[in-house]
Amino acid sequence: HTFSFTPTVTGTLRMALTVVSQGVVLVEDMPIGSGAANAAASEISGNGFTNGAVAGGTASFQIQAKDVNGNPVEMPPGHEFVPQFSPSVDSFVINDLTGGLYEIVYVPATLPGGNYQLSIEVFLNDGNPATPNEAVTTTPSVITVYSGNAAVDPTQCYITDANKKEVPAGGTIKDGVVARVFVFYFQLIDINGVQFTTNPDIPDPSVSVLNLESTLVTIVWLSTGADADSGKYSITISSALLIA
Repeated sequence: HTFSFTPTVTGTLRMALTVVSQGVVLVEDMPIGSGAANAAASEISGNGFTNGAVAGGTASFQIQAKDVNGNPVEMPPGHEFVPQFSPSVDSFVINDLTGGLYEIVYVPATLPGGNYQLSIEVFLNDGNPATPNEAVTTTPSVITVYSGNAAVDPTQCYITDANKKEVPAGGTIKDGVVARVFVFYFQLIDINGVQFTTNPDIPDPSVSVLNLESTLVTIVWLSTGADADSGKYSITISSALLIA
């Protein structure tokens, strides 16, 4: 007998086959991987795509590669997301944050006349000449590039883990290990929903660690640099021991 089926969710599939007449039950575990990255199913997020940016400073957004069934995809070499900006930006880089999550970091140009509109499109190049640069965005995202940051909006600021993945409010920062250095980031956002590019004239944030002892907390403002980690504070917790 031949059985066929199409799994749609990644993970481990446990299949049980019962032969009633023989009283036999066969159990098989089958690992189910994701399919190929699909442009239409992949998702874009981040204020550098939806809210705006500052001319001459770094802005960013993230793309989660997914297959046609919505499962995250680790893309193989030769497969990549390709952003297109109009007008052109000064530079951009693509960072692999693992798990099929990719970060686009770019620096908008400084143009005469102050604020201007920037159009962003993203395409998927899957290495197949028959389907070059399939659109991830059905329509371009048009954002405002500001000549500078406005005031800080505490309600829009957020925390990311060491891999730059945003931690939801009330969520858990992963990858912390007892008695080892632990790093996460605090991203400043202004009232326009835009990442900061210069150090605002405000006090540094404070961090209270309630259930650790022998703790050293170091807070450093990261300015625009080659690593494109601007507009955020690096928060390092070291020599940490859990209180029993």
